[in-house]
Amino acid sequence: MRSTKKLESRINKFLNEGDNSLDKFLLNEVYRNFMQKIEILESLDASQYPMNDVVHQLYHQIENELNEFEQILQINPNGVKRILEVENQEYQKYKILKNVVESLLKTEANSYFSKFNLDPLHSAHNWISSFYSARKVINENEIDIGVVIGPEGFTYAGIFSLFDLPLRNIHIDEYCVTEDRPYKELDDLKIIQGKNILFIEDDVRTGKTLNKAYKNILRYSPLSISVYLGIPERNQNLCNIPPGFKKIYTTPDILSDEQIRDEIDEALEILKKRYSIFR
Repeated sequence: MRSTKKLESRINKFLNEGDNSLDKFLLNEVYRNFMQKIEILESLDASQYPMNDVVHQLYHQIENELNEFEQILQINPNGVKRILEVENQEYQKYKILKNVVESLLKTEANSYFSKFNLDPLHSAHNWISSFYSARKVINENEIDIGVVIGPEGFTYAGIFSLFDLPLRNIHIDEYCVTEDRPYKELDDLKIIQGKNILFIEDDVRTGKTLNKAYKNILRYSPLSISVYLGIPERNQNLCNIPPGFKKIYTTPDILSDEQIRDEIDEALEILKKRYSIFR
């Protein structure tokens, strides 16, 4: 790959033509670090969209990291040593794969918005955490069908579609200045009768949107109604959720490093069915 050769050449030039007073062992460690990054990038398939864009962004990101290393090496070599102690091969691998997963989940969200001729108005607060909480919902196996509350909920609908959860869509204009927010059904909702449904939404602040959705959905006589909120609980006003919901699924603000790695692995297994990620 041209980008690989270009980046490798730049790394070699920096290490061989740089400040001769720098610790050669440290320079070799920097070289090893960046060559490991390149090896991971070379394992990715950049032959088609959206992976070609993803890999291009990753190369650009690594070039920026090299710029930072060049500057830090001149003024604080010990700072570089501390970075290298943390950035072992596994750390680098998951750092890069995290970017891949986040980019592909964002692509899924953008595609969902485009189904309704809408520009992506929102992005997930944390794609990995949102995937984690959606996967928990699916694994409980208590939901028959999702009802996505657009436009904000469309951000997370792409994640649920990866799990093959049937989805129907409604739209509530949260930016309407009138008290009565316009409500529109984008699909036939008769299918939800007698089913356990899940509202898919980003957050709850005043509760007006959820209340509007809840009252309108009741006329289809679902068996139960739960709600998934893609934004972390600390940003929610859960006290404003109207009564009657079977379950409220929130998204954690922080995942441990081990949880993040597990979710990246889970997401890649699912995304590989839709995208050519690796060579």
